[in-house]
Amino acid sequence: MKIIYLLSVFTLLVPGMCAASGGPGDDPLSFTVQLKYGSVGVESSTAVNNTALFLPGRNDDLKKSPFLAGILSLIVPGAGDIYAGNYIMAAVFATAEALMWITHFNYMAKGDDQTALFESFADQHWNVVKYTGWLNKWGREFPGGEDTEIIYINPDESLPPWERVDWEAMNRVEDAITEFSHRLPRRPDQQYYEQIGKYPQYNHGWDDQLSDTKEYFSNLSPRFLEYAGMRGDANDLYAIGETAVKLIVLNHILAAANAAWSVSRYNKRVKFFSRVDMRQGADGHLVAHPTASIQVRF
Repeated sequence: MKIIYLLSVFTLLVPGMCAASGGPGDDPLSFTVQLKYGSVGVESSTAVNNTALFLPGRNDDLKKSPFLAGILSLIVPGAGDIYAGNYIMAAVFATAEALMWITHFNYMAKGDDQTALFESFADQHWNVVKYTGWLNKWGREFPGGEDTEIIYINPDESLPPWERVDWEAMNRVEDAITEFSHRLPRRPDQQYYEQIGKYPQYNHGWDDQLSDTKEYFSNLSPRFLEYAGMRGDANDLYAIGETAVKLIVLNHILAAANAAWSVSRYNKRVKFFSRVDMRQGADGHLVAHPTASIQVRF
């Protein structure tokens, strides 16, 4: 785009300068194209007798919008830097965006796999019928549970355990016992799988808990502890995936700020100006020397 713009300046300058060059005997029309380290400049100059030449153009015509650059990168990180001509940073933000999305989807998928694993473990080794039987035997021994009802358990063992229990009655007993902090949601609620491996009151539902006592807090079963670790692993995987999303949002904000700053720097490097110098010629007359210049520094 810069080269196209510079070429367009040539097309504007050549006719104007030729028209202002006068007749025979005037100084010849001359053009200079400057290629400098760190910049590209285009300059034209001529000498005409008693002629003032004014070339249109303002710096604002060449400048870009920091606001537009920021919006572009806020939507797609790197887009605003492409608009600003800062291709290296555009690649940095675009690559970071892609990597963080890959991380997010990868770790969320791993978390789902780990969740399926611990839920399957729970269905094999934690039994709500066993837990309900423990409540029926020891519930009245706890403060608040003295007058609690006997929870009905369907004797049909061909049914899944979670279909054999009067769940509402079980929850009423849990609510009545003042020591208990939670009531068990129905399977397959996410809280069902969380609570059975988080709160000791569900310790006696694990199949390796063979202690038939009222105590539930100090004798946690090995499977209770193993299951808690499996759930913790899933939560850690999800946490990484969620952190990636937060970094994605941050990447959008940083990309927008950088794009706006890049455009501001670009605008400071763009110069367009024209002037007319009155100089004394060889014959003693004043001669107008108009010049126009555009320069973009990289």
